[in-house]
Amino acid sequence: RVARVDGTRAVALRCIILCACVARARCVDGGGGVATAMRRTTIERDARPSARARSTAATASAATRLRGGVLGTGTLVAEYALADGQTYDLIVDTGSTRTYMPCKGCARCGEHAHGYYDYDRSMEFERLDCGEASDATLCEETMKGTCRSDGRCSYVVSYAEGSSSRGYVVRDRVRLGEGTLSAMLAFGCEEAETNAIYEQKADGVFGFGRGTATAHAQLASAGLIENVFSFCVEGFGANGGVLTLGRFDFGADAPALARTPLVADPANPALHNVRTSSWKLGDSLIEHLNSYTTTLDSGTTFTFVPRSVWDSFKTRLDTQATQAGLEIVAGPDPQYDDVCYGVSAAAMNMTLSQSTVSEWFPPLTIAYEGGVSLTLGPENYLFAHETNSAAFCVGIFATPNNQILLGQITMRDTLMEFDVANSRVGMAPANCRRLREKYTHDSPEPTPSNSSTPSGGGDALTEVFVSLGALIVAIIGVCFGSKKLQRSDVFANAFTWASRGNERQWQRLEDDVSIDAQIEMSDMP
Repeated sequence: RVARVDGTRAVALRCIILCACVARARCVDGGGGVATAMRRTTIERDARPSARARSTAATASAATRLRGGVLGTGTLVAEYALADGQTYDLIVDTGSTRTYMPCKGCARCGEHAHGYYDYDRSMEFERLDCGEASDATLCEETMKGTCRSDGRCSYVVSYAEGSSSRGYVVRDRVRLGEGTLSAMLAFGCEEAETNAIYEQKADGVFGFGRGTATAHAQLASAGLIENVFSFCVEGFGANGGVLTLGRFDFGADAPALARTPLVADPANPALHNVRTSSWKLGDSLIEHLNSYTTTLDSGTTFTFVPRSVWDSFKTRLDTQATQAGLEIVAGPDPQYDDVCYGVSAAAMNMTLSQSTVSEWFPPLTIAYEGGVSLTLGPENYLFAHETNSAAFCVGIFATPNNQILLGQITMRDTLMEFDVANSRVGMAPANCRRLREKYTHDSPEPTPSNSSTPSGGGDALTEVFVSLGALIVAIIGVCFGSKKLQRSDVFANAFTWASRGNERQWQRLEDDVSIDAQIEMSDMP
């Protein structure tokens, strides 16, 4: 899908099985690197945790640095470290369960941030062999693949805008959490990519949805971690954050989490859904918001709410902004009807900036089922105007559907713990930069190389990074694209979006008889 981010336009393709949607995209500089790890100490089932990993009973946990976010590409990216210093930039996506990247021998894969995975450099690599009963079970029940006549376990993921990934499932040792976790994991080796996936800069997708094929579920099944992960994305003027695997203990550096139950969605079981009871802007209650289901989506940049909720939100924001001395100003791009505010003539002696924005705009309080109440700053619903340094625009948009899609912008500077093991989500406002600086290696952001060759296994710079230690994971089923894709294009996500005036409609593909079944996102035989 196209996501809108602070700055120039960029395209992000999000990967969720069986669904699709379109949003908008905007980005500034910054973006897509990954953190380098400085340790090679690993935790195996019977090993002792290193300093960057925490142990709880028979399980461990680890933290790693994320890059990306609302600034830059609009996606969250982390590193996936394989044999012999080969590392890959994968997109962290809480709405997708499949992990894949190009492997050696792929004749129809594009040029990405790094070369294709050279499995001949691994002593532990193996393709799943459906001739073995255990591998056949792993293929079809855990990885949701299909056993082929030649014994391979195949997968196909296709997306609504026409791109696809096809390959086979393999197993190899993966080092995660800045090198502190090491395990044999199953993932996809691509044999072919098409369209946007072929053209993207990122190496692949790292699924963090709800499902047995995810890395966190496989690690939990092996007894290495609890089936829990968390992330904390930095706020205004920052790019990146921290991601953890297992039940990580930040101690006194993070506030106690308030927890709300996860709500199952049989039509989209990969999604992390919770139930929202109310929104409040300052002291004003937002009307028409009653027990809506909210999808928590690291792969979406902005937040989308039902039309009636949006109208109530905007009315209250207009009133409070005007009272503070602000006025409506033109948006940065005429093709979008952005709602933006700047300082009025009567208040020109005052400054509106990222450091003073909370003096002009009210906080947003979101209440969830179970008595959870989160009070968030203006950075959780505003983004910086692209051409007017003294103006901010609203990063919440309307849809006629009765569901909320909560994107990265409303999760900034919030510690989000996805406790899949107990079917709940914990959340609390947090200083994500402080957590990232203390609990991950805070190295300069590397600039990914675009000169990798199709047969390569990782460039020299990558090998240097991994020789220092290895990293993890990746956001957001998402890929980088170009300005030529407009908002009328249909991209992969939990819903299909259609522009109707200034409104974006989302609906499930299986309910839309006008969309041909062949373009639905699905795991195909």
